[in-house]
Amino acid sequence: FFFLMIRRPPRSTQSRSSAASDVYKRQVHGYDVIYGESHPEFARLLTAFGSLFRLRCEHGNALQCLSKSREIQTQAIGENHPDYGWTLHEISRVFYDQNQFEEAQEYNSKACHIFSAAGLSTSHIHYKSAIELAALLSVKV
Repeated sequence: FFFLMIRRPPRSTQSRSSAASDVYKRQVHGYDVIYGESHPEFARLLTAFGSLFRLRCEHGNALQCLSKSREIQTQAIGENHPDYGWTLHEISRVFYDQNQFEEAQEYNSKACHIFSAAGLSTSHIHYKSAIELAALLSVKV
């Protein structure tokens, strides 16, 4: 027998990007309604989206989300909180991905200091990721 499979044509990159943008806008709006733009959970969402944008190589969008998250966290939880350190680490990864190693090292070093001062174990996923990036940067810088 001969089977004919009808397949949906693949979505274009533009349509996937548009769909991702719609999800981002809906989530940000939802968190804004629930928590407000100055709440630490809103900042945490922005950091997560910053990470996703970085993985999609949308570095401008990533830095925009991460910078906004950093502003909120500075006011809401302070610059010694591990969540603030994670945001700094994500910023350093954006710079690393763009071969801006000195900037990456600056932000990652601050993140490591925050994690250490907060008493996180070096096996904690965030601290461990920052230590691994520090090792990579020591070769690059």
